[in-house]
Amino acid sequence: MKRMLILLVVFGGLTGCTGIDPTRTLTTIWMVQPAEVPSEEVTVSSGDLVLRQPLHPTALAVLEADLQHGSGDDDFLPAGTRLFEVQNASAQVFCALNLAYTPDLQRILLGTSSAQRCLVDANNDSLFEGKFVFHSPIQGLPLVEGQLPKDPDPVEPPVPYRRGSPSEVGDEYFVGIRYEGKPLLYNRRNFRIRFGNSQSQDGLTNFSYTSGDDYPKSHNMLGSQFTIVAEDDGTLTIRIDRMMPLQPFSVTQTVSYRFY
Repeated sequence: MKRMLILLVVFGGLTGCTGIDPTRTLTTIWMVQPAEVPSEEVTVSSGDLVLRQPLHPTALAVLEADLQHGSGDDDFLPAGTRLFEVQNASAQVFCALNLAYTPDLQRILLGTSSAQRCLVDANNDSLFEGKFVFHSPIQGLPLVEGQLPKDPDPVEPPVPYRRGSPSEVGDEYFVGIRYEGKPLLYNRRNFRIRFGNSQSQDGLTNFSYTSGDDYPKSHNMLGSQFTIVAEDDGTLTIRIDRMMPLQPFSVTQTVSYRFY
């Protein structure tokens, strides 16, 4: 069983674990951008977003020269390509926002949905001298979670980059709350965290829900608050009381096995 969870990022002490080098750990954090509370109520049916807010990376890099990351046509990263920060304790790591093509067979066999082309500046000299590809099972939002390769492929000659503003990403990526309808066996109204872009989205595994049909009824998710004002033939009228605050957001996938 695969489960999608919000990743809580805690900076602090590290405990030892055989085979894992903490200096090679890679973590991607996106920042939820504040937004104004809508002045009018929203009407949603199952599958509609109650609210959505932009996600920006913690830092942004921009290539100052062309770079051929691999042999495919979509592996060419021209000057001006934007890259999002992947946090690492020992190097500057950035990955391209545009995802590489992943063959269908690889998607099926490896359970990956996107290939992210990443670059490494190990010397902190604003030159990328290493590269690697990371395959993520999560759709819609570029995420790299794992271990930095011990020997990334070389970039020859090294390619210069500059720092950009995370706001240059605009509203291309988002996190939101989607109404998932009323389940057959329970008197609940289900909601789920969704994230992604205009072409591809994904969602957390667990639902959040309200119980009963006595309105108005308020609910909180990721620091936001909304109130169900009324329901008519499966359609909810909702007042947004508070949008999600500025906060880190990331996602990880866990896999559990059952033996019978």
